[in-house]
Amino acid sequence: MLKNLRIKNIGLISDLSVEFGAGFNVLTGETGAGKSMILSALYMILGERMAMSLLKKGRSGGMAEALFDEKYLYTARELLRRHGVFSEEGEFIVRRLISPDGKSRALVNGSVINLSALR
Repeated sequence: MLKNLRIKNIGLISDLSVEFGAGFNVLTGETGAGKSMILSALYMILGERMAMSLLKKGRSGGMAEALFDEKYLYTARELLRRHGVFSEEGEFIVRRLISPDGKSRALVNGSVINLSALR
């Protein structure tokens, strides 16, 4: 289960942290409020490529970070263990860092992981 999402320097968002509760969560807001940037950050976390046009201009890079509760991620937990990544206190922190030159790094609990494994 996704517990928290943090976004920095993506689209309209300079710095945002969103907490998610158990059950059904809804994102609402006016046009241009940044809902699609939140979804783009989630796609980044799940290993998708990001359009460089989404990176906030004039910043040193962008970041999306998600905190997942391990107990709901049976398949992911086993796959990550095969890649040498283990949970800390029953949680996984997935982070994508995007540099202005278009290069990115993916980390799970501080360990570098390739995008195909992240997907």
